Amino acid sequence: MNENIPENHISHLVTNIIEHLDPEKTPKEIEVNNKTFKTKVLLQPMILALIEEKYQIEELERLCKEDDIYKELSDNTDLDLETLTLFKKEQQELIREALLRTMIVGSNMDVLDLKEYGVDNSNFEKVGPERGQTLLAIIRHVNNIMKENF
Repeated sequence: MNENIPENHISHLVTNIIEHLDPEKTPKEIEVNNKTFKTKVLLQPMILALIEEKYQIEELERLCKEDDIYKELSDNTDLDLETLTLFKKEQQELIREALLRTMIVGSNMDVLDLKEYGVDNSNFEKVGPERGQTLLAIIRHVNNIMKENF
């Protein structure tokens, strides 16, 4: 990634998670709006925006054009509003899976403080019911994001 992006920025985790999604379930390329894109070009900025609670697709379009981190995540691809909207509509399950994995791994690695999202992750290191409660809280949070914004 770009040397202008801080070493501990969450975008590095997003990139790593996207790179390691199940290749059987995740196509390398996706056709949206009669154009073919690398899946990561659309998925990485979408996941970062959701983590940063930037739910408006118009804001994501602007960030992909103006913000260094989002431009890097989208490989400096010109992503227009229609393409982003269709991707969001057509790939909900892929987006949900990537967001869920990013939030779980980010919480486990202390890269993401889920308290900011109303999720108590203090029991995450424990084994058993406490950890299960934290995982359920993360899943509920992701499901709420998807329900309210998709």
